[in-house]
Amino acid sequence: MGRGGRREILSALYAAAVLLAFFPGSTGAAESDTGTAYVWNPARHASIQLDNWKSKAGDDTAWAAPGFADGDWPESDHTGKLWLSEGMDPKGVRWFRVRVRIASQPDSLDPLYLHAFHNPDAQEIYWDGVLVGTNGRVARDAAGEKPGKVFQSLRIPPSLCAPGTHLMAMRVSNFRQFSGGMGFIQIGSLKPLQNGLHGQFVLLIFLAGIFFIAGIYHFANFMTRIQPTYILFSLFCLGCTLQTLPVFIAVYNVFDMAEFLWADALSTFGWSIMMTSLPLFFISEFSALGRKWYWLVAGLVACITLPLELAILDRLPPGMYGFFSKSNDVLGFAAIVFSLGITAWALWKKKAGSGAASLGLVFLLSGVALGEIFKLQWAWALGLTCLILLLNSSLARNLTRQSMAFQENNLRGARLEIELLKKNIQPHFLLNSLRSITDWLEREPKVAARLVNSLASELRMMLKMSSERIIPLAEEIKLCRSHLEVMGLRGHRVLSLETRGIGGEERIPPMVLHTLLEMGLEETEEGPEPIRFQIGIRPGSGLRLSLSHDAPLKARWQRSPDETGLKYVRARLEEAFPGKWTLRPGAAPAGTGWQAEIDIDDVAALPPVRSRSAGVGGDALHPP
Repeated sequence: MGRGGRREILSALYAAAVLLAFFPGSTGAAESDTGTAYVWNPARHASIQLDNWKSKAGDDTAWAAPGFADGDWPESDHTGKLWLSEGMDPKGVRWFRVRVRIASQPDSLDPLYLHAFHNPDAQEIYWDGVLVGTNGRVARDAAGEKPGKVFQSLRIPPSLCAPGTHLMAMRVSNFRQFSGGMGFIQIGSLKPLQNGLHGQFVLLIFLAGIFFIAGIYHFANFMTRIQPTYILFSLFCLGCTLQTLPVFIAVYNVFDMAEFLWADALSTFGWSIMMTSLPLFFISEFSALGRKWYWLVAGLVACITLPLELAILDRLPPGMYGFFSKSNDVLGFAAIVFSLGITAWALWKKKAGSGAASLGLVFLLSGVALGEIFKLQWAWALGLTCLILLLNSSLARNLTRQSMAFQENNLRGARLEIELLKKNIQPHFLLNSLRSITDWLEREPKVAARLVNSLASELRMMLKMSSERIIPLAEEIKLCRSHLEVMGLRGHRVLSLETRGIGGEERIPPMVLHTLLEMGLEETEEGPEPIRFQIGIRPGSGLRLSLSHDAPLKARWQRSPDETGLKYVRARLEEAFPGKWTLRPGAAPAGTGWQAEIDIDDVAALPPVRSRSAGVGGDALHPP
């Protein structure tokens, strides 16, 4: 399943075989009556593929003759194999021979044709010793060689197609690429060959379209939601597109072998992206592994795939290609098995989407196994398509659930916001404030004016903030100070607010600390004793806020938790930082005082500059 030479590069073009295989008579099976010849019967076989060729290094035109004895020539079991994988010299001139028996005379209106996807640089094709076609210019050195085209369609002269056994020979040279090969050679009637080729192109465009559309769709989701799962799946889909599309473009436009080398390199780069993003996607989707695993997987894949890229571009000794090719095969299996292990664990934990992901990986692994064991070139492509369709469906359902949850949180937050505003401006709060203003007017008009200004400032800030999603922490602290000033003047009590390690640019949802501060006040014993609140940042990753005071609390039976306030705080945190926050309110662990801790694991809550040298400051709010 790795980039094992031209066979794997061109395998995508043969994905249409899965369609052709279901229609008897559309593809003639290669048969042999003596073990040395393929049989083509125009009445039974639309086309046959020539796989087993005898070959020998060297250059002698006598080897094109049908009567030449080639019994001592070794036979290759697959034409797509590179010379390196056969233990041959990766560069030079080599001859290939195969026998074909024509069972009956072909129709003069539908003559015999040859379709070839070539691997080496240049070829000469002989039929019964007669030169019937060339592709590029075969030479005995790189200077004289001229690369041919990657695809060739050749008509065999009818005068050479009489019933009987014929000898087809190919003289090939390879000096510009890291290793030669043979290619995929088919013979048959022109129309079936063309239909098969067009069917391959249509299926390849269809698969590449699925990969590309899925990749762009999830890239757009990533741009709107900034979640690593979407960008990793997008990269995987776009890597699949890059792994197949350059080969299609090169073959469809009949590139020469020198140009095709770059399509090969791009295809290998797409393979590298696929093998990097596949396991990382499942890590992001179903596990809680740290970022070091992302770098570990990416580094391991790069160490295995990039040398193969350099070998294809002839930047490494050709002998190293075999090792890196096998390493990429092992990498592909390891990435699938590793991903399958993660999804199996997620399935055991009953995580959403794990069933579809596991089924898709089983399809992919089955396709890879069928391709490697039974040489079914289409199995890998179909397994990959099943995986992407199932993952795309699972992610779409997750996206729908997230959107519905987000809308529900917005509605809940709006309802709780209304309830909280009603609570803070309810009649008894305003009446008590007005009564305090009246008392101060009789004794200290300046203090009464101060209370009016503080009350107006608090209400003005509350109305302004209520429609925001997140605000700077400095604004929230300013609101808290206004509220403490109002409550201190009303209760003739010293209320103070101090900050520790806060720069002010941190971001939280509006009125969260204000609501928690109000809860802390309600649980405190009444009396003239001062209350000192503290807002600070605790050490740790993300934003770790704490709000506390050290005043005595009411007896437990006198304390009634403010459920509306807690619901509002939780709804606001979930709306701003879905799934990335925790809230812990209640009595302080030491037994005296009250505290609330908020942990936010989201970069949106952090300040642009993590400098904490400048604090917001703290004031004691004393009634006169």
